[in-house]
Amino acid sequence: MSPDVSIIIPTYNRLWALPQAVESCRAAGRRAEIIVVDDGSTDGTWDWLQGQKDVAAIHQDNWGKDWAVNKGFATARGEFVRFLDSDDWILPDANEKQLAIGRSQNADVVVAGFRVFDEKTQTEQLLNWTTCDDFIAQQLGECDSSHYSAYLFRRSFIQNIFHRQEFAFRDDRMFVIEVALHKPRIAVYDALAFVHRHHERGRLQFGDG
Repeated sequence: MSPDVSIIIPTYNRLWALPQAVESCRAAGRRAEIIVVDDGSTDGTWDWLQGQKDVAAIHQDNWGKDWAVNKGFATARGEFVRFLDSDDWILPDANEKQLAIGRSQNADVVVAGFRVFDEKTQTEQLLNWTTCDDFIAQQLGECDSSHYSAYLFRRSFIQNIFHRQEFAFRDDRMFVIEVALHKPRIAVYDALAFVHRHHERGRLQFGDG
């Protein structure tokens, strides 16, 4: 059977965090397809992935996050898709409940709030979804626009909308703006969907050279 949700995780030298991200996908409810794209890691990530039999592992040279996400999306089979950074994790029930909302409301995007965890201070901040009647304006900063890893996207709706390397560290925001311009049907999951970790290690969006 085809999966309900495909979770696409690009990663580069994140073995310190990737296992937690993957484990959260396993506990995320419904039939979840976990796709991890290793962007040329040198820390043993690929070896670790070989032991994860329920993970669709893809390897590429170090081309950057957007190439990795697009490669993962090309193999995704789920009705809905979630994009998750390898240093973050999904909260329990989020996939299952957002999927049910997406199906019942025939939504193209199911939005939600999220939680921020500061690794240095060991503190958390809850960021609930802000209601706004203009999804495009919200993504342009009219009010808090949440984080796109808190969203479920209907795969067929975004099949021709790509992550673009030229947008650099704003790639996820520009992706959602492009989705918004296609006038999706929006549904709201009135809870928090995932945890975004603040840390001082490297990020895929910030390339060297």
